[in-house]
Amino acid sequence: MSKKEFTPKCRCETREGLQEEDEYVDEGEGRFRGFDEASTTLHRRVLTLERISDKWIRESMGNKENKEQEKEFLKERIKRVEENEAKLRVENEELKKELAKYKKQMKDSVK
Repeated sequence: MSKKEFTPKCRCETREGLQEEDEYVDEGEGRFRGFDEASTTLHRRVLTLERISDKWIRESMGNKENKEQEKEFLKERIKRVEENEAKLRVENEELKKELAKYKKQMKDSVK
């Protein structure tokens, strides 16, 4: 369908009553001065849908980025916990050796 075959109309109120105007007519081509695309109902609906779809796209992309960041954060955290656990094992072994040494000294001093 061409533009000539399908031209939706919107009704504009004037002093004489309702008057129809083509929604796709650009400024300067319409019957009214200053009639522009942004003032049509159809164009406003399209802009609203664009904003909503852009918002959903940004949110979905953000969710993907957040999931990737969470995975990286968790990997780093697991790595830090494992390193900390290794340090604690080494420290625990050293403390066990010291404890054994002090127990031996106490036994020797009691005798």
